[in-house]
Amino acid sequence: MKTQVITDTMTFNEKEAAAFWPLYKEYAAAQNSIAQKRLALITDYAQSLDKMDDAKARNLTDRLFAIEDETQALRKKYFPRFDKALGAKRAAKFYQVDNRLTQMVNVQLASEVPLIP
Repeated sequence: MKTQVITDTMTFNEKEAAAFWPLYKEYAAAQNSIAQKRLALITDYAQSLDKMDDAKARNLTDRLFAIEDETQALRKKYFPRFDKALGAKRAAKFYQVDNRLTQMVNVQLASEVPLIP
């Protein structure tokens, strides 16, 4: 679904598509690696929810910050490459689309993950 949204929103010409999609595959694989860490964090959180103490809350929060830092570092790392492939304006548009898709996932997760009691 994400690929379709990107395709529909970006409306790449042939040259852009040829430059974008191989780069995007690398980027998406790196995003997936970070997503696996986030899933592990959510799983750990769910398993610890009823017995949460300060040490566990601190650990989970530190891990969340590290995941967010890694996500931001990935975006910064790939922007020059997307810029080279598409130009800065088109790369920025892709990042807008990517960010909105990420926000949609975050809202869905937030609605399903309970707050600490």
